[in-house]
Amino acid sequence: MFAQDSKIETQLILTEDITSNFKGGIKKATGHLGNIDFILTADLWKNGQWFVYGLYNYGNASSAWVGDLQVTNNIEALSRPRLYQFWYQHQFDQFTVTLGQHDLNSVFAVTDYGSTFINSSFGIQPDLSVNAPFSIFPVAAPGAILAWRLNDFIQVSAAIYDGDPGAEEDNPNSLQFHLGRNDGSLMIAELQYQNPQATAKYKLGYWKSSTAYSRSEVHGFYGIIDQQLYQHPAIKSRGLGAFMQWGIASSSAPVFRGFYSLGLVATGLFGATNEDAMGLAFGSASVSSLFQREVPNSSSEHVLEFHYTYIINERWSVQPNLQWVINPGATNALDDALIGVLRITATIF
Repeated sequence: MFAQDSKIETQLILTEDITSNFKGGIKKATGHLGNIDFILTADLWKNGQWFVYGLYNYGNASSAWVGDLQVTNNIEALSRPRLYQFWYQHQFDQFTVTLGQHDLNSVFAVTDYGSTFINSSFGIQPDLSVNAPFSIFPVAAPGAILAWRLNDFIQVSAAIYDGDPGAEEDNPNSLQFHLGRNDGSLMIAELQYQNPQATAKYKLGYWKSSTAYSRSEVHGFYGIIDQQLYQHPAIKSRGLGAFMQWGIASSSAPVFRGFYSLGLVATGLFGATNEDAMGLAFGSASVSSLFQREVPNSSSEHVLEFHYTYIINERWSVQPNLQWVINPGATNALDDALIGVLRITATIF
């Protein structure tokens, strides 16, 4: 039954954040936020792979001090263990099929350069994540994903997920599976092109949720660009890249109507072998007309983020980070906030 070259791999990753809100927002505060990831990958037979991903989160959520809508920290979650992902994937020549409890953002709406930042909007943009119950961190939903690689440069991906994975409070350990008719569905499709030199990726996507937080269907389009701007001719780890995110949601969107971001990431700044990274990014999210009715005088929320990631060795890295949140909550009711994060990441095995 099992292939002779079957393989099982495990990872244990610890992320520790010390976060301070120095000024503005709801209140000044300092706290600690932690995340433990346990990942098991099993290749038991040819072209097939099982994937299990467990999480344990603990500590203080900095967005509660800031009052922002975009979420300043991408590991914010309620303090409890959970089964985050559990899926099986099979490769059929040009096609890949994945079935199970799956993180949508591991395939769709991903920017490579943006993923180096801590603010959640540079991971998955808020015109998607805030407007509908997407299958993303920290609560994933059952789904079916199909990826079709037409050639070395073009790939088309499409998926359908349970439309309501449940709130963290309702599904505390991600073990309550419910595929009810009233859940609706979340559908998403993405076209990706990577140029022959592998120095740029261009993505265009469409999504539709039939069980968004508003009373009607919500849908939208998004685009992503990851572009290498410079590559050192002798030191391959040294370079400069840029990313851009763009998205617009339908008029029925409950929170954000549009979003865009721009960012730069420089790598390999110190030493020929050190893969350190320094990044600067700006994101802007404009609220929908429905949100404006609920929150008078609301308009948009912006974030400016700077980070430097230093790779100590293959197991340890440290990332000082600063974020300036303008119009927290998309109103002028709160002063602009300045947040600092010191992130330490350890790969235990």
